[in-house]
Amino acid sequence: MNLWRAGLLVTIFGTGLLAQKYQVVADAATPAGKLLAEISAAPGDAQKLPLLERFIEIAPTHEGAAWVYTQLIPLYVAAGAMDKASPAGDRLLALHPDDIEYAVVILKGYEKRADAAGALKWSQKTSAMAREALKTATGADQDYARQVAQYCEYALLNQTSKAPAGPALDQLVAALEVQNPQSQYLSGARNAQFVAYRQAGQNEKAAQLAEKAIAQEPNNDEMLLVMADQAMKSNDNAKTLLYATRLVDVVKAKPRPEQLSEADWTRRRGTLLGVGNWMAGVTLATTGKSAPADLALREALPLLTDDQMKAAALFHLGVVNYQMGEVPKPDLRRLAEALHFSQQSAAIAGPYQANAAKNVANIKAKYRTLK
Repeated sequence: MNLWRAGLLVTIFGTGLLAQKYQVVADAATPAGKLLAEISAAPGDAQKLPLLERFIEIAPTHEGAAWVYTQLIPLYVAAGAMDKASPAGDRLLALHPDDIEYAVVILKGYEKRADAAGALKWSQKTSAMAREALKTATGADQDYARQVAQYCEYALLNQTSKAPAGPALDQLVAALEVQNPQSQYLSGARNAQFVAYRQAGQNEKAAQLAEKAIAQEPNNDEMLLVMADQAMKSNDNAKTLLYATRLVDVVKAKPRPEQLSEADWTRRRGTLLGVGNWMAGVTLATTGKSAPADLALREALPLLTDDQMKAAALFHLGVVNYQMGEVPKPDLRRLAEALHFSQQSAAIAGPYQANAAKNVANIKAKYRTLK
């Protein structure tokens, strides 16, 4: 298969080289030939479009029909008329089943549209063509086919960010899983699916999706974060610890994603580590596990940017250090740290302020009896 190649997929919109694929000689002695000549002589797209459409009406089986479709498809796509571009693409592929280039042109037409059905149809068509091409293509043709296959995956991801919760969204994610179970876009698609169901209030379905995503992608930090958060809100201590500690371990071991700059990754990494350690630390503290709670909350504290999360971390640090300062024998250093943390928590307005202030008074009283 001899594939025409664009340097980058994004350049495929042009009508230049693509439109030259199926050139024919116009026989002006026939109505179809005369119309082809008029099309070629038309000064602009606005004048050319009705002539092209007229040609298809009067001569749909003419040898020049494929060339006409290659003229029509980019014009329809540029105008956002995908309801016309898609059937025109179907007719072109009926004539030339391996015309992958125009399949990509049509698929690109759905990028800025929320049209799950259209994008799904052309992603599947184009992906199948790319996979077929890869069986025999070599060199640059093979590289192009791989690019096309990857773009088909991206097209599905793009639509998941636009589709509401429901069957259409599920079909997009399922199609991406079939096209490439190892796709770099699969994690993002699953995350978008989860968010859509959660925003729709379908929490049971969202939880099922998250469990499935984590089973398939145990290092999906975004999904681990939302699952830990959901477990914490549901007072499920075991799952909170499971997901929060897993999140921290994953982020610590994870290299910087290529799409993020060093500065962006540093911020994101800090946020994930702060929140993960905070959730683990608060859960450990409330379940009486003072020593590991102390370690997790100390690691979280400098990374937290939310005042109420800071207040909670400081409050629990005060409590666990007080507990460790009492047993197995009084420890003035621990009690001093408990007092310091509690004072800081008491200085932040919010739900922890009053209890933190009480703890300050109690720790001071305890401290006086030991000095």
